[in-house]
Amino acid sequence: MIKNISLVALGIALGFGGGFLLKNNVASQVAVTAVPTSLPSGTPGSTSPSTATVQHSPQSIQQTVPPAVPQVAPPVVISETSAALALLGEARSHREVVAALENLLPRLRGGNLQEMAASAMQLPEGAERDMALMLSLGELAEKNPAQALQFAESLPEGDERDQALRWIATGLPSGNIERTLALVDSVGDSDLRELIVAKVIAKEAETNPVSAMNALQLIEDIGIRANALAATAESWATSDPEGALAHAKKSSDPAVRSDLLLALSASSEADSAQVFEAVLQQMPSGMAYQAAISDLFENWVEKDPSAAAVALEQIPPGPALDSATAEVAAALANSDAPKSETAAWIGGLPAGSARLEALDGFYSAWGRNDPSGALVEVSRLTGGDRGAAMNSLVNAWAGKDPVGVLEWALGGANGFDEAKDAAIQSGIRGIARVDPADASRRINAVPSALQASATSALVEVWSEVDAEAAADWLSAKPRGPLIDGAAGRLALSLAKEDPEMAMEWALAISAPESRQQTAREVARQWRERDPVSARSFFDTSNDPSIAGMFAE
Repeated sequence: MIKNISLVALGIALGFGGGFLLKNNVASQVAVTAVPTSLPSGTPGSTSPSTATVQHSPQSIQQTVPPAVPQVAPPVVISETSAALALLGEARSHREVVAALENLLPRLRGGNLQEMAASAMQLPEGAERDMALMLSLGELAEKNPAQALQFAESLPEGDERDQALRWIATGLPSGNIERTLALVDSVGDSDLRELIVAKVIAKEAETNPVSAMNALQLIEDIGIRANALAATAESWATSDPEGALAHAKKSSDPAVRSDLLLALSASSEADSAQVFEAVLQQMPSGMAYQAAISDLFENWVEKDPSAAAVALEQIPPGPALDSATAEVAAALANSDAPKSETAAWIGGLPAGSARLEALDGFYSAWGRNDPSGALVEVSRLTGGDRGAAMNSLVNAWAGKDPVGVLEWALGGANGFDEAKDAAIQSGIRGIARVDPADASRRINAVPSALQASATSALVEVWSEVDAEAAADWLSAKPRGPLIDGAAGRLALSLAKEDPEMAMEWALAISAPESRQQTAREVARQWRERDPVSARSFFDTSNDPSIAGMFAE
């Protein structure tokens, strides 16, 4: 479990950070009593035989704790372990923590791990105690699973046993699943119980996935079973995709089939064609089916986009086909396949949402990498295909080079007059995400006919990061249609933090219908968050257009 003492020590110390170093202001002197070689029955580390019977559905498991393992560690080792634990508890600085861990970790190999855990139990609650338990019980579980479980069984039900099981589960190898699940039934915290069960079953699935799947039947809690099933399916799909697929095909449990096929769809190791066939045959339409198709094609197009493209013909129309088509088109755009052939393939798809998704995926990917080449191909398109492709291209281009797309639009847009407005808005948004002030200066070069939409695009982004600065800038603009869109966006951005200012901007909109619609939305949010101040504002307002908004 612990392969490199120095690296582990440093990693753990750094992971806990300052909160670990000074948690609970640990006393400078931590007294830790050396653990005797024979512990009284019922105390931490007791090894007296006992029997634990836990009821599961549909069957019960009865486990007899094996005889106590003889204690062979010499007293000097126990004493050194206790001293090392004391040093860890006394550590008050990063340097002291690292030194204490360097001193403590070797005891895991030279000392008795069960007694190490019992000694750790005596530390005051805090990060140091958790650290010692994690190290000793995790290592004990890996080296001697039976002894680790025996230690947990010796503890009375409650927080101490729960935490011990948590750390044991991190190191427990496969082959101990039934006995562990019997113990886990006593864990009172449902979240912790779920965590332990998921860890144990996922670990079992690494070497014996069939056993892990069978163990799921022993879990009565629906939520815990679902999480453990998902973890098992993911592990199995990674370690043995062929076996997982075979089990999915023959399973009579819909949940098992669904989770395994979902995991296989997301697995790059699985045979995409075989998984695709199983998904079509065994998964009913729904959210899980759509997710499986989406994940499957995301993996498939990386391995063989041409085969994935052919498989699209088997998917019924709907969201699953749309997302899969977009994945294939984007992959073809990034592949060595001739762009003209991909464009022709998209043009031959039936009109509808799948074709639109293909246009978006293809021209978005192409536009990010080679906007000039994509523009040449778009110029050959007509009708709705041309508009959809151009919109996707411009947005993707702006995401990578907003200044470039803005200058292209301001320079004439190569005759794509219908794309100028969208390109200017996308460019302004992209620049504003980095430097709103720069974007506001560039708006001065925008043609007057497109100033309103550019202003709205700027305020849309600017108000998300600094609404006050956006409001100051917009206040210098003359009221009227030029700022209507921007005023509306600013009003909605301010509605949560400053509803009164938001209402002022809503009422600054010159178009009556837009003004009323925006003001009503601001009023609705205001009433929900602070009805008293909202009523006060409406009662004292001289604007007749908002007189009845509080009552709506």
